Amino acid sequence: MEHLSYRTKNIPTRAPIGILISICGAVIVGQIGRIPLNNQGGGLLISDIVLVASLACGVITMLLGIIPLQGALKAPRVYVYTSLPFFLWVFAVLVYREYMLGVHSFLIALLYALRLLAISLLFPLLTCLVSARVAQKAFLWMYYMLIALGYAQLVVFPSLVGNINGWDPHIHRMVATWFDPNFFGAFIAMGILPALYWSRGNIAVLVASMSALALTGSRSSWIAVMIACIVVLFVYLLRGSLAPHWKKGVCIALLAGGIVCIAVAGIFSDRISHFFVHDPTVALRSAAYTETWHRLVEPNMLFGVGYNAYQFSAKSAGLIRDFSIHSRAGSDNSGITLLVTTGIIGTMLFFLPFIVGVYWHGKQWLLHKRGQSLLFLWSLVVIIVHAQFENSLLYPHLLMAFIIIAVATL
Repeated sequence: MEHLSYRTKNIPTRAPIGILISICGAVIVGQIGRIPLNNQGGGLLISDIVLVASLACGVITMLLGIIPLQGALKAPRVYVYTSLPFFLWVFAVLVYREYMLGVHSFLIALLYALRLLAISLLFPLLTCLVSARVAQKAFLWMYYMLIALGYAQLVVFPSLVGNINGWDPHIHRMVATWFDPNFFGAFIAMGILPALYWSRGNIAVLVASMSALALTGSRSSWIAVMIACIVVLFVYLLRGSLAPHWKKGVCIALLAGGIVCIAVAGIFSDRISHFFVHDPTVALRSAAYTETWHRLVEPNMLFGVGYNAYQFSAKSAGLIRDFSIHSRAGSDNSGITLLVTTGIIGTMLFFLPFIVGVYWHGKQWLLHKRGQSLLFLWSLVVIIVHAQFENSLLYPHLLMAFIIIAVATL
């Protein structure tokens, strides 16, 4: 009986870790395996199923008292209070626009809105279930696995030409299981400093990460890393002196930035040569921004067309023709996508939790010299900067990884 009692007591401690590992596993699986929706380039992902199951298991076990809550509940409460207005606005606008969208389009948009809500609920769930240290270990495991899969993909599946329906035909660029080098580059850029810090400056992690970042060929990710280095270094200097181990981390970050610049210049010289000039990619993106602003943002500035209803409005405006492509659901700028779909009110509400996070972590760093807060600021700067070039702030696996970092830095 004593042995049975011991095993029973250890079940609750394993359940939260199992939920966290399932979520990390869903991020690792990425875009492999998808239930297609009618006439859609996206669809229901494995991560969607895991998300719903994880939320259900976490809520049920907490309500039944099977799993003890971790730490104080202030952080998840504040997060819920600041994120709830956005989702109330999103669903209100969708209902308001239902007569314009039609039943089928409304249901498609509603499914994607529910996905974003489920992803958002990960933060309070994981904060209540797991400690920051457990989240750190889980993130490291996920980060290592994805980078390893990225290298394997370059060897066995180097070209997406004619192989993945709906995805851009990238050749010899690291995409891992995400099938997009820009989003995967953002993941590496966002996680590189936390991974280095939590692995205590492991030189192998540094080399593997820098090489992987270079092999994505993602200029938006390189820019995000450079700006994050500048911002974090500035915040670091505001505080003054640091503990020796953190000084080592900052030096590693600066060294990493230098290695990236050198590696990128050598491997992707053709892309670097057009980095600051008006090359075809920049020209197309600039023209798309201008056209999207005049034809979609300005007419829907206040209320928006409804979350994930971008594709339907863009087709009506003649900006897209095919719903099967994966870039149909937004522009190459998350701010513009949010303005089109949720209006200026929804856009401001969307960024409210981020603003609160910056305030809290900035205060923790400046008043208490808390190194983990710099890691959060690094990841946030990367994803915000990257979102100026891609629809990063609404990409599910990137958001899930960011939320795990946010939990790990509390």
